Amino acid sequence: MYRFFEKISRFMYGRYGFDALGKFLLLIYLLVAVSNIFVQGTAKIVLYSVQMALLVVFVLRVLSRNINARQRENNFYLRTIGRAEPKIKLFFRRVKDIGKKRYRTCPNCKSVARLPIRRGHHTVRCPNCRQEYKVYIMF
Repeated sequence: MYRFFEKISRFMYGRYGFDALGKFLLLIYLLVAVSNIFVQGTAKIVLYSVQMALLVVFVLRVLSRNINARQRENNFYLRTIGRAEPKIKLFFRRVKDIGKKRYRTCPNCKSVARLPIRRGHHTVRCPNCRQEYKVYIMF
């Protein structure tokens, strides 16, 4: 068994390997593969084509010897996700707190304040810039 792992590590020497973009591609591949189970007809062929294309891109990225290009791709992916991640987390927090809290954006600094549900007009102090602004909580 040791010789097998030694051969694999020798084969992978100088190759790019697994990164965050690779994990994302693998996740999308698995989601497409599972969704392909539940469809029929032409959609099955299209999903299968997408599934195979994702698998080929994933394998080519992992086995690539062009490390600089793969790092640039991964950094671009991380920057893009880095910008979207706070918005995604805020969305899930809003869904989780839908019956308990309300979220309002400060007009001055655009930060989001989490407020208790008290119906009516209120004056709120922004937790970030300390500016006061008026909010209306309808329900």
